[in-house]
Amino acid sequence: MITSLTIKNYALIEHITINLEKGFTVITGETGAGKSILIDAFNLVLGERTSAEVVRTGAEKAFVEINVKINNNQLNEFFTQFEIEKTDELIIRREITLKGQSRCFINDSPVTLTVLKELGDLLVDLHGQHDHQMLLRSNTHLSFLDTFAETEKLLTNYKTSYKEINSLLVDKKELQLKQHDLKAKKNLYEFQIREIDGVNPTLNEEVELNTELNLFSNSEKLHEITNTINSLLYSKEQSASALIYKAKKEIDLLNQIDPEVASQLKEIDNAFAIINDVASVAKKYQEKLHFSPMRLEDIRERLGVLTHLKKKYMLQIPAIIEYRIKIGEEIKLLENFDDEINLINKKIESSRNTITQNSTKLSDLRMQSSKKLEKLVSSSLADVGIANSKFVVNNNFQVSDSLPEHDLYISRGKEFINLKTTGIDNIEFYISTNIGEEPKPLNRVASGGEISRIMLILKSILANGENVPLLIFDEIDVGVSGRIAQSVGKKLKELSKTHQVITITHLPQIASLADTHYVVEKSSDKLSTTSRLIKLTEDERVHEVAKLMSGEKVSKSSLETARTLIQAK
Repeated sequence: MITSLTIKNYALIEHITINLEKGFTVITGETGAGKSILIDAFNLVLGERTSAEVVRTGAEKAFVEINVKINNNQLNEFFTQFEIEKTDELIIRREITLKGQSRCFINDSPVTLTVLKELGDLLVDLHGQHDHQMLLRSNTHLSFLDTFAETEKLLTNYKTSYKEINSLLVDKKELQLKQHDLKAKKNLYEFQIREIDGVNPTLNEEVELNTELNLFSNSEKLHEITNTINSLLYSKEQSASALIYKAKKEIDLLNQIDPEVASQLKEIDNAFAIINDVASVAKKYQEKLHFSPMRLEDIRERLGVLTHLKKKYMLQIPAIIEYRIKIGEEIKLLENFDDEINLINKKIESSRNTITQNSTKLSDLRMQSSKKLEKLVSSSLADVGIANSKFVVNNNFQVSDSLPEHDLYISRGKEFINLKTTGIDNIEFYISTNIGEEPKPLNRVASGGEISRIMLILKSILANGENVPLLIFDEIDVGVSGRIAQSVGKKLKELSKTHQVITITHLPQIASLADTHYVVEKSSDKLSTTSRLIKLTEDERVHEVAKLMSGEKVSKSSLETARTLIQAK
């Protein structure tokens, strides 16, 4: 249960801390006093979206904090999934700054808004002022039924099989489209393969040919250069080699006279050897040079063929080779398409058998639960002033006598039932509020007041199967009064026996049944406006319930009536 709520600098609230009790808690107050702010604050700490506008004027940030006492193992899976240390008490806090930055904490450890929202959904079911309008949208009815039927495991199995068959169907469609595309391109690919193979380019061929062409084109110049190098270094009469040799002889004579000086000139031997080596390399290179007009023509012709191929495909030779490999694989694939499609068809058939079983089990559970829900809601409607009513859970399968154009279906006999992400069932609530009238869609026959009461009945029934400890109702009593309001109050009171229930109301019949009663008051000075929450004593409760009946001027008779209502609970 939620043991305390602290709100600071949130909208009109400067700072309040309240200890929340077990049972039935009622909050009342004049319109505009700030009752809805409390609901918004709860939404904030439970992970709903918000903005910087909620920060009270003059403050740097707003924060809302709740303390939660855990009485069972309901959160074990949550603690494990998000690696949060398990404790018997939780402190959940949300902060919003003036810049709109949000920070969330569980036991002072920062968490993401997604984690906070998931925890909030496990702890609190908050019914806002307009949430009963969900019942006017038939697409929400299935979720109500699934919650009641506890279909989570079967629904998970179904969704897994739905995902599998849908994935297989997508793969098959892509394979068929590819087959069709390849058939259209088959002749082109075969021509291109013949054309590329006719040229038969190799990976580095173009670079090697250009290198060879460059050598042939410059063979005369290369011969001249190497001849000059050899002449200057070795073969000429006054070549470098001859001059160094003469110098070497002179150094030998010097050595005979002054060995110390000659030793410093001994590097001349290395110079003589290096020059002779360089000259030898130039000579050998020159001897290898040859010029063949026929080879030159062959090179130019081959490069022309390669250039033509590059221009036609608008690719370089390595890319053309890669493309040839790719289209070759595509042609081979085309030859195996029938086998591939037969294989995937077998997988689809197996997957369809699985999803048929899963969808049937899920649908059967929903049908069984529909009957139970119909009886529970129909019998409870009289308790909230909708007598002689009949509640029906209608299920219209989307059926066709011929094979659907798409493949997301299961077959039952000669019928084909379309598959959806949630199963084969199209659930919609019907109601009849008068004897002799056939049930019709809820959104066509029920009034606003009736819708809110039907929502209360559904919440009451679903709460018995839920582990959510706190139920919050913001003006669930909209559109009702008098005896019916008393019935609605009793239904809320009954819920509070198994859940912590907080209700914002303006009806004395409901307020009189509270175990704990708070009133919201708004006060202003020249600088600011502030809302505060006050816990009422027994005498104050009597006065507040009397105010709800007669307005600001409380009469003695209204006080007596209020006291009687409270004592009668």
